[in-house]
Amino acid sequence: MDSLELKIPPALLFILTVAAMWASAECLPAFDSVGWFLCALGWLSFVVGGLFCVLGVLWFVIHQTTPDPRDPSQSSTLVTSGIYSKTRNPMYLGFVLLLSSYMFWQGSPLMVLYIAAFVCFLTRYQIIPEERILGYRFGQTFQEYTNRVPRWW
Repeated sequence: MDSLELKIPPALLFILTVAAMWASAECLPAFDSVGWFLCALGWLSFVVGGLFCVLGVLWFVIHQTTPDPRDPSQSSTLVTSGIYSKTRNPMYLGFVLLLSSYMFWQGSPLMVLYIAAFVCFLTRYQIIPEERILGYRFGQTFQEYTNRVPRWW
């Protein structure tokens, strides 16, 4: 299964998860009515998730390093400031919040299973290999960063 490491870009995995959630929306049990609270929670997740994604990419651009997750060895700088001082994976956390927004709008609590599968796959086949490579590349600096800043939140 190591052959899947760093093979599926996280953005593609996000799109596939959204497609699966959308395709199964009619089949999954949902609340009869999505009230104002779930709707508001959906919008909050959507805005914050989008903000995390944008800030994650923007910080990489500002620090002139690659936001492309397919080859972490190409990273020229270890970004630890801004949004990266709160979470090591703001773009991935943003994806989770965006998926959550869709779940809230659909009013289907079982969609949390898709989100859990997304997190598990992403952690195993993207984040852990990324961190291994960044650990080799940036050594003690990266280790100190991982001790100080949580992987997700």
